[in-house]
Amino acid sequence: FSFEYDKFKINLKNVDSLRLKVPSKELDDYGNYKLVKVKTVIEHIDGELLIDQPYNKSGVKPFPEYPIFHSFKDSYVFYDRNSIQNSVYDKDKFYFHLEPFSIDSLDNFNPASISLKGNFVSAGIFPDFIDSLGVQPDYSLGFVRPTPPGGFPAYGGKGTYSANINLSHRGLRGDGTLNYLVSTTTSDDFIFFPDSMNTNAQHFKIENQAGPIEYPDVIADSAYIQWLPYQDVMYVHKEQRDMNLYDGEAMMGGTLALQPGGLTGDGQIDFAGAELESDLIKFNQWTFDADTSDFRMGTEISELEAFSTVNVNAHVDFDKRKGMFKSNGGGSYIEFPINQYICYMDQFTWYMDEGSIELSVSEAETARMTSNELQLEGAKFISTHPKQDSLSFYAVKGKYDLKTNIINAEEVKLINVADARIYPDAGKVTIRKKANMEMLTFAKILANTTTQYHNIYNAEVKINSRKHYAGSGDYDYI
Repeated sequence: FSFEYDKFKINLKNVDSLRLKVPSKELDDYGNYKLVKVKTVIEHIDGELLIDQPYNKSGVKPFPEYPIFHSFKDSYVFYDRNSIQNSVYDKDKFYFHLEPFSIDSLDNFNPASISLKGNFVSAGIFPDFIDSLGVQPDYSLGFVRPTPPGGFPAYGGKGTYSANINLSHRGLRGDGTLNYLVSTTTSDDFIFFPDSMNTNAQHFKIENQAGPIEYPDVIADSAYIQWLPYQDVMYVHKEQRDMNLYDGEAMMGGTLALQPGGLTGDGQIDFAGAELESDLIKFNQWTFDADTSDFRMGTEISELEAFSTVNVNAHVDFDKRKGMFKSNGGGSYIEFPINQYICYMDQFTWYMDEGSIELSVSEAETARMTSNELQLEGAKFISTHPKQDSLSFYAVKGKYDLKTNIINAEEVKLINVADARIYPDAGKVTIRKKANMEMLTFAKILANTTTQYHNIYNAEVKINSRKHYAGSGDYDYI
């Protein structure tokens, strides 16, 4: 710099940066407002500082407009400091380009009067626009401005943002509404980064869409949202409350991923008294699918789960009011905790409104067991009651009533108990709570399984465990 005495000014030809100090709201010991540094600096300055009128070097006469600073050429404000969102705003792509400006009354000015006009470049977050920098509440240079009618395209048109934009030492932020695909996010604190947007949203909504890409309706309050526009995905994370899906039919806890190809989720979805947990759920307009999931159902009359299974492929249809499940193998089985039974049925259909589950075995996955040269078909039911010694039988299909907690097994060819073989009438077996098998009527008993000497028919038989049964029936002998 150089000082010209006659003109009473300082020429600033090559200045690295300029920092302002402005009055704060805090008083010093003399009752004057303390000066505080503005956090943001102006770089690449070329200008002059006029100290006072050239004929008033002693300052005897009052010229309140002095000192005056004039900037002669374009200068820049950058936001790449580590204290601003960990230096995410690269100075080559994110900056405020200032036009030449002047600031007067430097020894006694109102910070609110500072208005430095220029062009804001936001690394593609928003289109470049003209605005003015001023001193913000956190003592940094920035601005607060509304978007034009219809909003700004965000991230090259990946979405549309409407309402207020705020630039300060806290980064580029917003208070308004963001539209992406079929979603609308409302928040009082969007944080815009060059490659993403994060916010704790007060409201998030997806509009129901039939096609060609299907989306269910979703409503979420108090959700954390991360949008990666250049990866074409928006993640919606549950916070205090579950997300509402399918017009209130389901509640989702976990994370949703909204993409141009549809909506997926990771977490637990509760619906119609049931719970399904999966790392990948594909949502359509009125259905959802999960290739691998765990499924559980409760009951209103017991603290125990009524029905549960793991590692199943799931398809749930809210329009048809049913869910279809198929085992993925790998030792997956169905549990009936109230009945104290498990079974290895590999597929079942749940009818939501009826409160019933139909169990069946696919032809490809039919379990087979050979015992005493007799082939058994179906899925194996096993009692887990500690006093029944793993009593078991095979059934081709069955039905579970969620209201009464009763298992009705069908196409049961026989039950091996003790040294006998018992044939249920019409192949039907009923299991109540605590592994209580209903008495079999018009059954047949073959005893023993080795000599096969004794055949009892029209029998009423009560099976108590794998080694104990009792009953009465007809017996023919010579």
